[in-house]
Amino acid sequence: MSIPYIALSLLLALLPSVFWLALYLWEDRREPEPRELLLRLFLAGMITACISVLLQEPIRVAGTIGPVQVGMIALIEKGTMLIAVLLVAWRTKSFTQVIDGVIYLVAVALGFAFVENFFFFAYWVPQHAGEVLGSTLARVSIIRFLLTTFVHTITAGISGLTLGVARFRTASGWLLIVGGLAVAVALHTAFDAAVLTGYLVEAAVATAILGLSFLVLLQLRSVTRPRSRP
Repeated sequence: MSIPYIALSLLLALLPSVFWLALYLWEDRREPEPRELLLRLFLAGMITACISVLLQEPIRVAGTIGPVQVGMIALIEKGTMLIAVLLVAWRTKSFTQVIDGVIYLVAVALGFAFVENFFFFAYWVPQHAGEVLGSTLARVSIIRFLLTTFVHTITAGISGLTLGVARFRTASGWLLIVGGLAVAVALHTAFDAAVLTGYLVEAAVATAILGLSFLVLLQLRSVTRPRSRP
């Protein structure tokens, strides 16, 4: 693999993450989180993606990818993202309000998506380079650019929302975290299953509806007062 192709793969992989990160930072502009913390979370997401690939390898080697396997893959991805935020940001002084949990999980998800998209462009695309426009190559490329990265941010953000609520509760906090993770895993599993079974249009429509709902949830920033916790 040539150096120019690796550079191109890195650029193509970074574009979706930069786009969505810019959108969420714009949403976060009134009470911005420390950029150094967001960078650490993005880097943590990149590391998480590598760990996730290793954990998923036994599933892929088995060869059969059914609903159970798709769910396990989604659990590994969303679970490792959540752990990354717990390790990097749970005890930081910057975690002052519920919506911060969303921003932190989204930052990790975008770092994760960057590495995942790089693997896709660097290794999957060359294996299918001979396919014509309108084929699997074009379809999967569109999915990666327009849907997959967005789905990562939405589902991670839902997990982050319950994490933010749990951050300021003295009871049942971990139940909320587990519940949010379960919802995120279920939604991601449903999306992946729809794509794998050819229901691309349905997956796109569902993602758009979910995305609009999530953007409404982000407006909670305007009604949640900053809070501190030692």
